[in-house]
Amino acid sequence: MLNNAEYSALYKVVQEWRFNSPTLHYLFDTAFSVQKRKIEIENSINGVFSERIDPRSSEPWPSLGNVARFHELNDELAALELNVVACAGAITMILSRMLLSMRDDMQATNDQWDRSGNLIHGHSVGSVLWASANNFRHNDEWAKTSPPTPQQLRSIKILAEVLQEEVAENGKMHKLSRDVCHEILQLISDGNFDKLGMTVLGFANAFARRCLSTKEALKK
Repeated sequence: MLNNAEYSALYKVVQEWRFNSPTLHYLFDTAFSVQKRKIEIENSINGVFSERIDPRSSEPWPSLGNVARFHELNDELAALELNVVACAGAITMILSRMLLSMRDDMQATNDQWDRSGNLIHGHSVGSVLWASANNFRHNDEWAKTSPPTPQQLRSIKILAEVLQEEVAENGKMHKLSRDVCHEILQLISDGNFDKLGMTVLGFANAFARRCLSTKEALKK
């Protein structure tokens, strides 16, 4: 079976998942625990100026203690936001590279890649991770280019459709210049690492089967 391109490519993906799994799991847990902490801090920031540090004070203006706490929370929030972006982005890049390598090994067509497995609003898991990885690498360029280039637009439209966001036909004024990797991971995993693994490997299995069945059909 190792002489079979589809089997070999799938075996390679499974092995890469196994060896990357400890690192991916750590990044995943970090990204999602940090996201929860972000929500807590955002709620705390909203309440900073509604509480007085000194209840005996009748001073209507915020105290120095309130201001200092406000800046402290803002700094922590900024650091956590970068943490989420880095961890979610790294996961997306690793998974996308892994699946694209499989695609290359099997010399698959665009249709085989885009239509395999359970689709998310018309797009395969492989396509969604590919678009998300492009967002992580190039969202600063997307923010500067209006309307987006045809190459950028392909990723933007995939992300807009799976995240259920409106986008113009030419992509102008889109909202996909933000980092969306965490949103995509939440979408395909529901915040559960085991489900992420089943989703990614499920796509890889369906992809290999589709390519193999196409090849066998052409031989008949």
